[in-house]
Amino acid sequence: MDFVKEPSKEIPIMRKVDVVVVGGGPSGFGAAIAAARNDAETLLIERYGFLGGMLTGGLVIWTAIDKLVEGGVAEELNEKLVDVGGVVAEAGVSTTPLLSTDPEIAKIVLIEMLEEAGVEILLHAFVVGVVKDGKRVKGVIIESKSGRQAILADVVVDASGDADVAAFAGAEYAKADKTMMMTLQGFFGNVDSEKVDDYAESDKFNKLVDRAVKKGDLTISEKQLWPGLPLSKLSPLDMVDPKKTPVNWYRVGEAGGWLESASGDCTNVLDLTKAELTTRKNILPILNFFRKYVPGYEKTYLAYTATQVGVRESRLVLGDYVLTADRDIKEGLMHADVITKCRGSSGGEQSVFDIPYRCIVPKVIDNLLVTGRCISLDHEAAVQVRGITTCICLGQAAGTAAALSVKSKLRPRELPIAVLQQTLKTQGAKLE
Repeated sequence: MDFVKEPSKEIPIMRKVDVVVVGGGPSGFGAAIAAARNDAETLLIERYGFLGGMLTGGLVIWTAIDKLVEGGVAEELNEKLVDVGGVVAEAGVSTTPLLSTDPEIAKIVLIEMLEEAGVEILLHAFVVGVVKDGKRVKGVIIESKSGRQAILADVVVDASGDADVAAFAGAEYAKADKTMMMTLQGFFGNVDSEKVDDYAESDKFNKLVDRAVKKGDLTISEKQLWPGLPLSKLSPLDMVDPKKTPVNWYRVGEAGGWLESASGDCTNVLDLTKAELTTRKNILPILNFFRKYVPGYEKTYLAYTATQVGVRESRLVLGDYVLTADRDIKEGLMHADVITKCRGSSGGEQSVFDIPYRCIVPKVIDNLLVTGRCISLDHEAAVQVRGITTCICLGQAAGTAAALSVKSKLRPRELPIAVLQQTLKTQGAKLE
């Protein structure tokens, strides 16, 4: 590889805060609001011009609160969305209501809750490096319209989703040989849901796909086309609007997809670009397929698409404990340092399991906490822990730990777990 030499220069320090949270998605939201509520001067950095990540820009518009194991900030957010009309439908059993949210209202509610907690928000800023002193992270480097700047903090919370900050800091991480597929989410409008009723069963839909492929009207298989038909038989997304149907248009990485090879790493800009182009180029053929073959879609139109392709898995930071599906989830293990609970399944068996504090503390690197889908997990466990609500709960734990570490002048790994747990429980988290 050829290189150019960039001249060294002094980077201006934009801000100095107690806690900086990188990433304004569900986990970053939980972390920032928790840190601020625990008296830490908190700055939240987000690369887009809005907050919410996959909950808003990714159009993953449903959340499920299992009231037996989840609470705190996640439950507050759901209640707030209900209060302001940001939930268009609700379903599920009494302990696990499934809420279908309006992504545009959610963007507003997230801002209001963060500002009410006293969080400073910085949008349109991309973290491109860290400030370090040995193994201790002292802040982050950002790029924006204002140029290259530094933000210093006593504790940094990496809620980037891809463990970008941890990687910049030199933390160890793992990456599965074949990660979960990337998909593009979006909505078709003007759907006659009564006609669709007959085709909500996936077998019937797949037969339509097969017929279209045989006639040359579609070049992708049912294994790649992942519909969200507007009925709960097939997808909870139906509750958004009876006239708008969500569709995960194209599975990148499944049978016939280009990501079956070693390529397909969303932390590689070339691969991520290819995923975006591949999914978006297939929208029009899929739209035409729905119009021609699926009853109820005769007059449908493309309503809108997600801001970016949805990523389910990338880097998994190696922490002081690695949560595994076979051990922790299947057995429903309990841990003395639990910071949130989660309901999952392994081998067809349902269980409630603990996520320990050690999973968000990277090995070796100090003054850095990691939250969201990139915490210390194995590939199989990552499938269970990436949900919106779990990420918010993990964020609340990380933000609380960051604030308490600042207050006590301790490294996060030295924080007494009993102090953290008691604070979390006082603020609505369910750890027992």
